[in-house]
Amino acid sequence: MQSSQVYIYGSSESSRDVKIVDKSKRAFDISSDAVKGLELALKKPRTSCKHKMTRCRGWWYALWLLFFKHHGIPPRSGTRYQYFFGFAVFIALDTLMTFTLTMHMFHPLDNVMIYGIPFFGISPAVTILGPLFGIIASIIASPKLLKLQASANATSVLLNYPLTMAVMIYFKDEHFYIALLICLIFNKICISFFGAKVRQHLLNPGFCRNAEKIEDRFNAFVQA
Repeated sequence: MQSSQVYIYGSSESSRDVKIVDKSKRAFDISSDAVKGLELALKKPRTSCKHKMTRCRGWWYALWLLFFKHHGIPPRSGTRYQYFFGFAVFIALDTLMTFTLTMHMFHPLDNVMIYGIPFFGISPAVTILGPLFGIIASIIASPKLLKLQASANATSVLLNYPLTMAVMIYFKDEHFYIALLICLIFNKICISFFGAKVRQHLLNPGFCRNAEKIEDRFNAFVQA
């Protein structure tokens, strides 16, 4: 059993010797063996299939969080009206395109059994609830409904829209509606960006103003 010297914050003694039972399970060690072990762990080649799959999964997950994020920071003071305007514009576009696709699902009625099942049936009604939650949340300024809208939009883009697009391509539907569905997916990304800002502002309207005051006081204290 080897001994190692560690430093304990807040103790009367600056350092003390402890017994190490297993070198692989020690933490906060500053000995040369620990440093060498850390260097070997960092230099370990990670080119196996397991590591490649982990990096690939992490890349796609990061891309998903970038496009459909459920968290954000409040807008800076003086810019919130720009985010409100952008959110209103994309909500209006989302409602208009969803209404157009919904009318296409029922005209003619045979489209209900072909395109309506993947559009409405997979994750039921999320394609309709997304714009509906967005309109109601904009009227009553509800952060909870905005969060539900973000979840409904993410579910639609993940399941309903790709399956509907695949069915449209398979049955050779009109290119206008396929392009409209693609535009709807990109519109959901814009709604996610603006919606995260608006939601965080509604949760804490005075965050940016208080943060600027704290930063000014801190800078004044540092200069003094």
